[in-house]
This record gives sequence, structure tokens and C-alpha cells, in this order.
Amino acid sequence: MRNDNLDQERGYAYMAVSPNGGGNTYVTGRPCLTCAPCASDPNNIRPVPCEWARAHAWNTVRNWGAGAYVQRIPIAQLPPELQP
Repeated sequence: MRNDNLDQERGYAYMAVSPNGGGNTYVTGRPCLTCAPCASDPNNIRPVPCEWARAHAWNTVRNWGAGAYVQRIPIAQLPPELQP
């Protein structure tokens, strides 16, 4: 499924912040297995550029429960190893 808001999300990362400290960062454009098309053999799944970073972060927050939140971060503020 294609993200129609992808142009608005380019240039941003989304961090799911845990109420206990720490978090997971999802970056639009980085290699992503979750966005990859399904393969008949799970060993043949290849990462594609992430189109759904914001959705990945919100799904993580929902799984963590109360107190977790999503923070939008400009990619320029990320460390080099997280930039696409």
C-alpha cells in the first residue's frame, strides 16, 4: 500500500518514546522490512525504503500503552547513522 502523504513525511523521523525511558526511531526513507512486499519465502524478504515511519511509531506506542508518545524529529537533527 502506497503512502499518499509521503512527500510531507520526507525529511522527518518519528520516535516512539517509552514512558519508562528510551524509544524506537523510525526514519522515512531508511531500509525497512515492515514496508517490504510479502514474499512466499520469508528468507527472501528484502528491505525497501520506509514509507510508513509515522505509522510504525504509532503502532509501537499503542503496544506500549499509557504514557508513551510519538515525537516528530527533523532528519537533519538525527545522528549520521540514522539518516537515510
